[in-house]
Amino acid sequence: MVDRSNIESRNDPPFAAVNEITFTLDLAGYFKCVNSEGQRLSGYSSEEVKRLHISEVVVPELADLVRQQFRRTIQQRIGVVYEIEIITRDRRRVLLETSIHLVMRDGRPIEIQGIAVPSAGTLTQSRAFWLDANFALSTLSGTG
Repeated sequence: MVDRSNIESRNDPPFAAVNEITFTLDLAGYFKCVNSEGQRLSGYSSEEVKRLHISEVVVPELADLVRQQFRRTIQQRIGVVYEIEIITRDRRRVLLETSIHLVMRDGRPIEIQGIAVPSAGTLTQSRAFWLDANFALSTLSGTG
């Protein structure tokens, strides 16, 4: 959980880095923003992605899991690291290592922030730890 009480909501994720997909979702699961790498990989423009729910871009067989992880993040106020497969605008499947965290303001959840990188297909425990730690450090420092 990240407390960002003093940071205003922005159109771009504050923790964007080269070669990493960064995104924010509202508490209902709709995209608020995706960085340029996410737009490039997914094929969706910034405006298009803002009309999408997270369950609309993941493969159908993982939609329930993603909804569960999303709810778990909000209810338990914890971060989650997992692999997901998305469907791009041109219908390609892309496997991503993903970490999501709840963002709090004044003690209340305001959004979900996430970071994703293309996956080689094996999310090991050490890789999950690296992804989670990298996300936390870049989020807290405001860098990527």
